[in-house]
Amino acid sequence: THRVISDEFTPIASVKPAWNWRSITTENLHKYPTVLITILIILVTIIFMGTGGKYVDKTVNRPILAYEDVIFIKTRDERMENDIVGKEIDFIQRYLPNEALIGMGIKKLMMGSRAKRSLCTLHFKLL
Repeated sequence: THRVISDEFTPIASVKPAWNWRSITTENLHKYPTVLITILIILVTIIFMGTGGKYVDKTVNRPILAYEDVIFIKTRDERMENDIVGKEIDFIQRYLPNEALIGMGIKKLMMGSRAKRSLCTLHFKLL
């Protein structure tokens, strides 16, 4: 059962003071270790994101067929080595257990412990 009461209600504003950088002290971090862990996680994330950009430039995001000199075997192999799609093709060729069973489902591909290990390796290499 609910009732509606018509009493007087005066809202009170809860004003929070501005956060001060001086409140980050060794005493407070020792007293509140969750804050220290949070700050460390944020710093590690920012550093990781900052260094991640260096590795993106090593691979080219253009299709391999966009290059005119791809008809030459040496050039094609060099470009495939540095291209993301080329690396995926290399991993699939290297770790696919039985090429004759492609298209018959994952259950057929995973027959045998060696094939299961090979497919798991392929999966983790493609991540």
